Amino acid sequence: MRHTIIRAAVIAVLIGGAALAHAFSTGPPLTRTGGFAVGGKPAENNCTICHAGAVNSDPNGSLRIAGIPPAYAPGHAYLLTVQLNYNWSLTPPDSMVKWGFQLTAVKATTGDSAGTFSSTGTPPDSLKIIRYSPASSSVFKRRVYIEHTYKDIHKGENQDGQHGPIEWHFDWIAPLDSTKVYFFVAGNAANGDSCSICGGDHIYTYQDSTIGGAVASVPIPRPSSLVNFLEDPYPNPFTQCLNLQFEMARGGLVDLSIFDLQGRRVRTIVHERRSASSYGEFWNGRKDDGSQARNGIYFVRLYVPGQQKPITRKIILSR
Repeated sequence: MRHTIIRAAVIAVLIGGAALAHAFSTGPPLTRTGGFAVGGKPAENNCTICHAGAVNSDPNGSLRIAGIPPAYAPGHAYLLTVQLNYNWSLTPPDSMVKWGFQLTAVKATTGDSAGTFSSTGTPPDSLKIIRYSPASSSVFKRRVYIEHTYKDIHKGENQDGQHGPIEWHFDWIAPLDSTKVYFFVAGNAANGDSCSICGGDHIYTYQDSTIGGAVASVPIPRPSSLVNFLEDPYPNPFTQCLNLQFEMARGGLVDLSIFDLQGRRVRTIVHERRSASSYGEFWNGRKDDGSQARNGIYFVRLYVPGQQKPITRKIILSR
């Protein structure tokens, strides 16, 4: 079993706009585990889409999953524990800290969910299990996620590095077949200052794996074949932060922008040359001049190389 622990602190500040106030206290949007590309699926985003900064540098915190077996028995239930730690005594927060996570388990062969999750349903483990609608066009619609709810954010529980990490517990029921399984998880130790773009929230990711007893080896994941695609914006309608995920199959100039009903450009999100890959951006509801856009209907348009017409999605801003 391979263990990869990635430690991080938020060290940069996103520019402009109002911030998410609650660090997604009711649970993060889908596909925020930071998992790498596997089984033909692209890499996932992480919490830094809406929280200022980068992952992977601060040794004062950590994230891991305890209980993953070196080899699993098909159909067997395993008690897993997500352990998120940050030593807040070194940088005392301004207000009540909050803790959160999102986790998924996927097959190395397909990139789709491996097994199922089961929660106790009682705090601090009244976790929710979520996935995209079957009608969704998302490449991740066959993945299932487990994450915190408002009851499980451990609000105000300070972590001084001496009493152990914040923990969430749940069962993972292994798949009925024998294959290699990757676990991807992201955690957020948020300082509770009601400003996600101000810095001070600490984002961590962790990756681990297990394998069914009957499988000798599984090929190393290869990069997925990319297509020109704009994911359905989320959440929609939105109030403060709209997540925008897209792919471009060929490198070159990409333009991702917001337009109003009259076709006028309201905000340029991306206008630069990029390599073929999948990307995550966001719109905070502000115009290019920094002022707040009015409530109403807008359009997200993605222009990428090799695409004759822009890819367009309708969105609603409703504060």
